[in-house]
Amino acid sequence: SLGLGKVLGSHHGIYGFDHTGETLGSSRKALLGTDTTYTYGRGDYIDGGKYQATAIYLNDHFSLTKWITLTAGARWGQYTSSGKEVIPIFGAFNADSKKCNVTSSLNPAFHAPPASTVIATYLDGFRPHNSHDITYGQCPHACFPAPNANSPPDRLKHRHGGVQHDA
Repeated sequence: SLGLGKVLGSHHGIYGFDHTGETLGSSRKALLGTDTTYTYGRGDYIDGGKYQATAIYLNDHFSLTKWITLTAGARWGQYTSSGKEVIPIFGAFNADSKKCNVTSSLNPAFHAPPASTVIATYLDGFRPHNSHDITYGQCPHACFPAPNANSPPDRLKHRHGGVQHDA
């Protein structure tokens, strides 16, 4: 991650870059009976699977008028997964997926004299599935959830308003 800030007049900007990458190693070793014989099999996740998340963002806080401030932000993200395996019940499984999106937020505030602030928030959110969501494939009691690299991401639209008062 790299985050930087810059002040230009009444604008207080924050901008940056995030990157995360992971490679999964997953297997299962189970003891058969009470002796030293083991069986090996698929772990909870796709062995050798990979997941990467990369994003850039910009956030600005500034005064519109003497009593109104605004905070606005945007974030672009790209999320990729990869990996292949053969699952006995389902056959060949390909975890290759690539999803991109832009999210945003807008937060106006009215600073009412002498000590109150009326605030509002709008947030457009996006959560792609991570490597756990995409490749998890074990559960107890003989069930087996099917992994799915093409499941749609979670979306969020959030609106909030309120009043703050400094006593």
